[in-house]
Amino acid sequence: MKKLILLVTVMLTIATTSFSINKNVCSAFSKMNNKTTFKYITNYLNVNETQANELESIFSITEQKLESAMAEDSELLAENAISYNFDSAKAILTQAQYRKYLLLINLSVNNSLEN
Repeated sequence: MKKLILLVTVMLTIATTSFSINKNVCSAFSKMNNKTTFKYITNYLNVNETQANELESIFSITEQKLESAMAEDSELLAENAISYNFDSAKAILTQAQYRKYLLLINLSVNNSLEN
């Protein structure tokens, strides 16, 4: 039950901070595509090679979608980009990996907002 509450809290935090176009939030998602950061994420999540390749694709597409959203100043496009990221990651990760992923995203977004 505590895990479910934590998961819901993480999702609500991300949803409330990321669906208005915020350059810090977009930056947090864009940094995931950085080679060093990506290596850290894959190690932390303990993903296999197939999952790593799919995550790399997801991060790249998410970054492109967020750049388009910022260029058009469209909250809807930003929302769609982040939803795409979460939905796609959930489809390829195990439940335990996905929970760790959400926590990592939450931490990254919160750190970006504090800086």
